[in-house]
Order: sequence, then C-alpha cells, then structure tokens
Amino acid sequence: MSRNLVVVIVAFSLSVLFNYIFIKIFKKIGIVDKPDGFLKPHSGAIPLSGGISIFLSFLILDFLFRLNLSPLILIAFFLYFTIGFIDDTKRLNPIVRLFLEIAAFIPLIAGKIYMWNGINIYVTGVFTLFLVIGYINSFNLMDGLDGLSGTLAVISLFSIGILSCSISCGIVKSVNMILLPVILGFLMFNYEPAKAFLGDGGAYSLGFLIAYAIIVVNKTFQIQLFLASLYMIGIFIYDTFFAIFRRICIGKPIFSGDRSHVYDILKDSGKSVDSVIMIMSVIQIVFSVIGFFVAKMSIGVSIAVSAATIFICALIGIFYIERLKKNKL
Repeated sequence: MSRNLVVVIVAFSLSVLFNYIFIKIFKKIGIVDKPDGFLKPHSGAIPLSGGISIFLSFLILDFLFRLNLSPLILIAFFLYFTIGFIDDTKRLNPIVRLFLEIAAFIPLIAGKIYMWNGINIYVTGVFTLFLVIGYINSFNLMDGLDGLSGTLAVISLFSIGILSCSISCGIVKSVNMILLPVILGFLMFNYEPAKAFLGDGGAYSLGFLIAYAIIVVNKTFQIQLFLASLYMIGIFIYDTFFAIFRRICIGKPIFSGDRSHVYDILKDSGKSVDSVIMIMSVIQIVFSVIGFFVAKMSIGVSIAVSAATIFICALIGIFYIERLKKNKL
C-alpha cells in the first residue's frame, strides 16, 4: 500500500473518530447551535463540534506525516480556530472579532509569509491580510446550510491543488492529501440532517488553510495566476458581495444577518438542500474551469475575461435585486 493511500485512509478515519467523539462531548457540555426559526431553521440543538474535530485531526496528521509546515502557520491556524471557537461560545462583538482576526495575522508577518515575493512588502502584506481576513469571513457566511461549506471547500481545495501543479507546489499537495479526507470525514456528519456543524472555529480555521494554499500558489507575482486563484474561491466571493450589496440596496446594516445569500434564495424558492448543494457546486466548478483557462491566457486576455465575469455576475445580482423590489411593491 502506497504512503499516500495510507495518509488518506488515516486522515479520513481520524476525522470520523474525532467527529463521533466530540459530537457526544459537545452535546453533554452544551456547545450547540439552537434553532431560531429564521437564520437557523434547523431542528434541534446541533453540536458545534466539526471545527475542533478538523483542527485536532489536521494537527495530529501534520505531526505524524511531517508536512513540515512552518510553526508560524500552525500558530496562525490555532489562533483563527480559537477566535472562532470563542465566538461560538461567547458571541464576540464584530469589531472586537475583526481586531482579533487582524492580530492573528501577526505570525504570517513575522514569518514573511506573503503573496508576491519581490513586490513592496507593505503592498503585498496588505493584499495578503485582505485575502485571509476576507476569505475566512466569506467562508463563515457560506456555512449556513447542511453540507454546503464543506462540499465547496473540497471543490476549492481540489481546484487550487490542480492549479498548483503548474508551478510544482508540493506543499499544497501535502496539505490537500490530509485536509481533503479530513473534511470528507466531517461531511459524513454534516449532510442533511446534520449531526454536527462546523461552527465559527471550523469555518475560520478551514478558511485560513484554503487562503494559505492560495498564498503559497502566488509566491511570485503573476497576474494570471492570482486571478485564477480567485476563481477557485469564486462562489464565496460572489455570495459575500451579493449579500452585502443587497443589504445596502434595501437599507439594512451590512453586518446584520438575513437570508440574502445565494443558497438562501435557492432554498427559499422551494429547492431541496441536496439540490442547492448541487447547484452551488456546479457554479463553483464553472468558476474553477474558467480559472484554469485564465491561468494559461495572456495578461490582457485574463484581465478582460475576469472583467467580463464580474460584469455578468453583477448583472445577475442587480436583476434579482430589482425583481425583489418590484415584488415588494
């Protein structure tokens, strides 16, 4: 049996074991997500145990199979999980939470773990910070439907892994070999009807690792590669901007919770959870395929294609919002 297959089997098995154990523990100690009939329409109290299961699985597997990730990456991974876990249990003020998210970026600064080596350190530092903070929050916003965020994370990681092959980026392959089966182990308990949720701890830590994979792929400045990387998380970016834009248009605070996400709209239209996951997955796959082509294009064409994508996505969003306003009138 090859080493890679052993790694995958052990990763999946450990994830399943931890999820099974922590579901019971979190139920007993009351770290659960209770339904509210609106933003949380699920039935019953669901343990927020997916995050710690994924977090511990990844750390143990990193130690066992020697991924050789920088200790500073693991520290940042721990900090983002901790911030999310505290938010799960104490509900942090959004401003305080944002401050802590920025502070957790300090290990990356200390280790000079940025995108685009050779570019002005302040420019690349700001862009990398924006990527990490923006994506972990986008990932968290996507975690509102059984099985959705985990499924999309698998697609995004797999896509980033394929993209990394063009630059011989072995660390992304190593991370994926562990992280993908770990996520699949969690999804065994997260598909409808969910027995466990990721929680903010899981969303932040998973979001951080995916953002880190993008950072690694973009160590050198290549505009086509960067644009392609954004396509690999395209559904997350689109959903976040769509939700914020819609809230602005209807006069709601952008930090307020509502059912304005793409998956909410699909679900409220009468589609089943499985159908929504399939539609969202297909959309992300389409984004990823476009991204693969963008990575091979010239700079001018890649920018033009990306601008056209933004324009089309914006038109779709504006069309829906205008139709929503007319229906309310």
